[in-house]
Amino acid sequence: MFKILVKEEISKHCIDQVERFNFGNRGIADGNKREQLTGIIGESVLKDLFDLDLVDGKEGNDNGEDIKFKKPVN
Repeated sequence: MFKILVKEEISKHCIDQVERFNFGNRGIADGNKREQLTGIIGESVLKDLFDLDLVDGKEGNDNGEDIKFKKPVN
């Protein structure tokens, strides 16, 4: 098990995003605002670790896809 601390700027960004946008538009397992915030924080922390842009609700619904990656070829 490992722990990753949530940076304050990430936490503030995610709170702002959930206040401004509804991330539960899939029609299944949409979650309430608190549950959406938990998911957005988790996704944003991982994106920060991989040096990707944080979650931005302006892009609309992600259809349940948080992060895409390509498996390296051996």
